[in-house]
Amino acid sequence: MNEIFAPLYEGWGLFWLGDFSNDLYSNNLYTPVGLTMLVSSIIWMAIYYYVIDHPRFAKAWHWLVWILVLCGINFAVANYVSFSQLTELYTGQEKDVPYYSEFTTFSFVNALWTFIVAFAVSLLIKGKSVMCRRTPF
Repeated sequence: MNEIFAPLYEGWGLFWLGDFSNDLYSNNLYTPVGLTMLVSSIIWMAIYYYVIDHPRFAKAWHWLVWILVLCGINFAVANYVSFSQLTELYTGQEKDVPYYSEFTTFSFVNALWTFIVAFAVSLLIKGKSVMCRRTPF
């Protein structure tokens, strides 16, 4: 699974972050972050379209807020997983974790993919919704 998620998170070279990306790949950290992003996107969009499914929430801005909250959650997940695992990797070595902005960049890339996947899932499942089938458009 790491081989599937690595090119996505590295943006086929566009978001490659050198040693940080190498450490993520060698420690198989793309897989838990990617699977969390996929599963949470599917579940959250299913909840929006099939559980919340109410005329009051059948507006584009409700849908957008829902997805942005999901992006924020996945931003935090990516930051937490990468920071905690790579900090543990560098514990006991002479130098601290050499990454600072890379954690944030990786988390933003995860939020971007969350938005894309949630949008795609939304287009796929909205047709069976009773009240929100026309949301976001």
